[in-house]
Amino acid sequence: MAKKKSIMQIEGEAHHEDAEKSEEKKTRKPKPAKFPVDARINDYGFLHFKVGWLEALGWKKGMALKIERNSDGSITLRKA
Repeated sequence: MAKKKSIMQIEGEAHHEDAEKSEEKKTRKPKPAKFPVDARINDYGFLHFKVGWLEALGWKKGMALKIERNSDGSITLRKA
């Protein structure tokens, strides 16, 4: 005869399933970037680069960059 599960067992199993789903999200590969891309400057003045963008450019977090202002008001962003 099957034994009934306690509420603690049921909640524990649910927590375990949630943890597995969370782990799956962390291991997902970023989508490849298709340039040009649209971006925004946030409230703190930061321009966010998605992981897929960095990989497509061969860049890494903390990397030094050089920004050049063009005559038309646009910028060119390069590796330093």
